[in-house]
Amino acid sequence: VNDGNTGSQGSGGSKSATYGVVVKIAPAVAPNDATSTLTSGTVTSPVTLATTKATLADAVNVLDFKITDIASAADTVSTKVSQVGVSVSGTGDASQLVWVLKGADLPSDGVTGVYDATTKRITFSSLPIDVASGTNDTYTISAYYKPTAVVKDGQTFILSLPIPGMTADKSGSTFDANQPAVANTVTVGVTATKLVFATNKTMTTNSTVISGQQFASTPVINAVDDLGNIDKDFTGTITLADTGDGAVSALGGLSIAAVNGVASFTGVSYLANTDKESFTLKGSTTGLTDAQSASLIADIKATKLVFA
Repeated sequence: VNDGNTGSQGSGGSKSATYGVVVKIAPAVAPNDATSTLTSGTVTSPVTLATTKATLADAVNVLDFKITDIASAADTVSTKVSQVGVSVSGTGDASQLVWVLKGADLPSDGVTGVYDATTKRITFSSLPIDVASGTNDTYTISAYYKPTAVVKDGQTFILSLPIPGMTADKSGSTFDANQPAVANTVTVGVTATKLVFATNKTMTTNSTVISGQQFASTPVINAVDDLGNIDKDFTGTITLADTGDGAVSALGGLSIAAVNGVASFTGVSYLANTDKESFTLKGSTTGLTDAQSASLIADIKATKLVFA
């Protein structure tokens, strides 16, 4: 308040004064709005994630999304996102995979998500995402298997990123709540590279079989990838043979088609030439590495006495 003191003495002895008032006006603050959008990118569903993808360098893009900040005359602030939460359903166990988020403002090797088995949610936290007003940026989630991953061919991971999964800073623009979730489906893909014998009582090292009699346990051969996962799409013909001096036979045949990546040979027996003969079994098919069993022993059992 400025007292100019320009008043004068009136005839009645009164005194008047004129005061000047200075008003300071704060600069205008641009308001924010809730019009930012979340839309799907170019990754289409379903995505096959081969079990051979086991490093960051081999990671496969499984879901991408675009954040668009809608500018207006009244809104010039950016959209800032600090956390992304993706819901997971399906038949697979998401903890067996590593999930990585990449895109603008993020480190070159991305941000690794944390999976919570209770909430079935992958969370990417402490994100510095900042989409400038009137622009858009696309972010991609990729995945690869952990070294100890246990999965099965055909298992699925259904990913869903709803608007509530996007944590936006309220000091900037926020998301329009009336938008569908961005979603995609990931399928475990096993491609066989070799054949292996399934372990059972008969097929362990130095197990004894009776020459000419059916094995106590049926020999089973699986078509698997390098991690030992069964390729359930494999239906090729697998042939059983032996490496001994005797001869192997099977009531169901020595060449059969695999069912869901598995060939079970029924009524298998081995006729030895000599007692205590050591031999192995071999499984083969076109394009895959042969299966080799453990070393087995054929015991010839006497059924009668004869004169030498």
